[in-house]
Amino acid sequence: MNRRTVRGVAFDLEGTILSVEEIHFGGFIRAAGEFGLTISFAELRAQIPHAIGGGDLVIAQGLARFIGGGVNADQILACKRRHYWEALNGTDIEPRPGWREVFGQITGTLRLPVAIGSLTPRDQAEVLLERSGVGELISSGRTVLLEDVSRRKPAPDVWHRTAELLGIDPADQLVFEDSPAGVEAARAAGCMVVVVPYHRFPELLYQLVASGAHRLFMDWRELNLLPLIENLEAESL
Repeated sequence: MNRRTVRGVAFDLEGTILSVEEIHFGGFIRAAGEFGLTISFAELRAQIPHAIGGGDLVIAQGLARFIGGGVNADQILACKRRHYWEALNGTDIEPRPGWREVFGQITGTLRLPVAIGSLTPRDQAEVLLERSGVGELISSGRTVLLEDVSRRKPAPDVWHRTAELLGIDPADQLVFEDSPAGVEAARAAGCMVVVVPYHRFPELLYQLVASGAHRLFMDWRELNLLPLIENLEAESL
């Protein structure tokens, strides 16, 4: 049995740290409506694989297939982004309850380095990081975004890159995620992965476990960090 040692921690951003999912999906639903497609959130996530965690392009491509008529993903993305920015400008952006406390234990008590690994485009991420205050806690030099990788989750590129920035082996990196695609990416990179999902749909929770999450917590305030890390380190690869 090989024993892992947590030497660094990487977080997904949207959904995991920040709860802006309704703004994203609401933007897509309104964009689809402008192109004549009425679709609910439940239908969207059921019909488009990796709708949660796969990034905007995955959803736009899926909606373009349903809409047809020559409508392409770029048109849908442009429309979605307009709705997204309109909604975001009127929304307070805060980390999910309990995240700051867990972050403080990681960086203060355990003195571990931290990074962000996200498929969020840079222009959106910079606004989210600044307005939430997360950007003051995690430096831009340890933040991996959509433009920094050639392949999206569930490919492992994001988590390979965060491990590189942290100066550690991916096997010694603890990843916090909220989506099946993110879990698959972390497992493909060889990382330990804990999920703290924002959405609580039964099918999503099943997918998170099936994707290989080592642990699942419904709320950051449920985490007992030190025993969690001790247990993860004691498990075999």
